[in-house]
Amino acid sequence: MLRALQVTPLVLCVACTCASGSALPSLTEDNFQYAGTIRGPLRNGVLYQVRLETPVLEKCAAGCRDLRVFHNEKEIPYVIIENRNDGRTPSIYP
Repeated sequence: MLRALQVTPLVLCVACTCASGSALPSLTEDNFQYAGTIRGPLRNGVLYQVRLETPVLEKCAAGCRDLRVFHNEKEIPYVIIENRNDGRTPSIYP
């Protein structure tokens, strides 16, 4: 059973292993002053919804352009699909 993690813009991220074709050094969570933890089971190829808490948003730059998601020391791609909380409980899909 998948759970929507309670964390306020909606962030969708796909847990996957991605190869980086960039010559730039890889970022890790150690490159950032603030960090948080997304708890719950993670599987490859699955779409997750995460609600960011107010303390996280207060530390983010405008538009959350400095937000990163890491898993097993690798950066995970994500997209912010909206930047509001309408109070509805998210739908859970198996």
